[in-house]
Amino acid sequence: MSGNALPPNPSFLPEVDASALFADAVLEAFDRGVAAHLTHNRRASLANLLAAPRALYYLNILYRLRLFRNDHELEPLYEDLFEAVEVAQTHCGGAAYSRDQFREDMTALRDWTLVDERIEKQRIRGYRDNRKTKYRYSLDDETLQFLVWLEDRLQDDLEGRGADTRNQLEDAGGALRELLRLLRKFQGAAADEENARRILYQLSRLDAICTDINSGLAELNARLIAFATLSYNLEEVKGILSELETYVDRFLQQVRRLRHDILTQLEQLEPLDKRLARAYDLMESQRRKTPHLMRHHNLHPDQARKRLTRFFREGGSLDQSCVRLGQSSLAALRKMYTHLREMERKSHRLEDLADRLTELSRFDPDQVPTEFFVALISSAHGRFNMSPYEGGEKMNPPAVPVLQKVRKQPPKRYMRAAKTNDEPVVTMEEARLQALRVWLEAKVLAANGSGRVGSGSFDEFDDFPRIVALAKAGFLGNGRKLASLDLTATALPEETRVAIAAQSLVFNDMEIKPT
Repeated sequence: MSGNALPPNPSFLPEVDASALFADAVLEAFDRGVAAHLTHNRRASLANLLAAPRALYYLNILYRLRLFRNDHELEPLYEDLFEAVEVAQTHCGGAAYSRDQFREDMTALRDWTLVDERIEKQRIRGYRDNRKTKYRYSLDDETLQFLVWLEDRLQDDLEGRGADTRNQLEDAGGALRELLRLLRKFQGAAADEENARRILYQLSRLDAICTDINSGLAELNARLIAFATLSYNLEEVKGILSELETYVDRFLQQVRRLRHDILTQLEQLEPLDKRLARAYDLMESQRRKTPHLMRHHNLHPDQARKRLTRFFREGGSLDQSCVRLGQSSLAALRKMYTHLREMERKSHRLEDLADRLTELSRFDPDQVPTEFFVALISSAHGRFNMSPYEGGEKMNPPAVPVLQKVRKQPPKRYMRAAKTNDEPVVTMEEARLQALRVWLEAKVLAANGSGRVGSGSFDEFDDFPRIVALAKAGFLGNGRKLASLDLTATALPEETRVAIAAQSLVFNDMEIKPT
């Protein structure tokens, strides 16, 4: 591991096998902290790349190396790389991009181990030859994968949502039928590595399709929930209505139609478990022989079949996602219906106001229509009144409610008031110390105020915790608590034993003296 890799936690990382993340008991492995391996040997300097002030210049250089790689030029020369990025760097920075800046940028990328540097020995003309043209640069594996991830994220941003979920369901059914066909002929001479590869490919494709379906439904559900909880946006309504018609209605109907067929085909996989296991063993053997060509672990057949069954069964992950989608769509429809009713109410009120203003314009300038203005501002006479009389008359305005006087009751006290007297307040700690003093005088101390605990007269089980409390007060905190009683405790090397009935307490004897 290089110095720029994320440091692992040495307390448990070496003791746990990272391959457990790809086994059947992945949840148990997660509980043991195996997920820490995901950051093991990863480049922490990739975070420096995005947060650096010259991040755009660094990214241009790295992506140009990626383009060189696409043209099968894995290690371009220093001079060729500078000429390839000069125009882009000048355009992005708004100023000429010098060779000194390029040298500093390449030094930073090399120090972060984001690029690999190699000397082109054929171009060295002597020991004094220090020109940069003798160096070739290539992308580090971690950097290359990071650039590929950035490309994928950009494509997702440009293309928007993924494939239609209905098509993905049909693809899942087709992949399952192809998997069954391959397994039925996987016997005898046909049980070779080529057919095993096709079987595991269809199995992993099925698992990936289920993941994509669940992701698409979760994204649509999140959009519906956001629409139902945030402020009303008229432009967003068009897209929501289109998706409700396309996915909620048609997709849910198609799920009901395809679920039975897919479950029936999944049940046919169970008798073919041995052939699945044989195909898996063949590919694992091939992968171990050629680890550089087949670097990824194959999905275990038992694990894949269980995941597919959990996804497509009644009440499974797909069914739960559809239920959540239906609930979210109803919430969005209720919001649109409420908004429509509010718009109708406002429209009716505006029509009434417009009619009244037209009537107002017909009055004489000197006329003051008092009754007219009262009717104008009275909401109970509007057309939106939902309780008209049989004759078409509107209801009278509601009467002003009369509030009855309520006698104010004092707040209820759930605790009785503490009884007080003229005696001074004693804290609980002081009371415990005074009780300890009384116990010492009765059980341990002689007439001169001193005594040894081992020589005391003990006849009750409560004496055991008293002895422990005496040791705490005499030795913890430099004996400040016992000193408040004008006493000190001294530990003696002799061991003593206090026995009461069948119980006993063994401790080093203590001598108590007045201060």
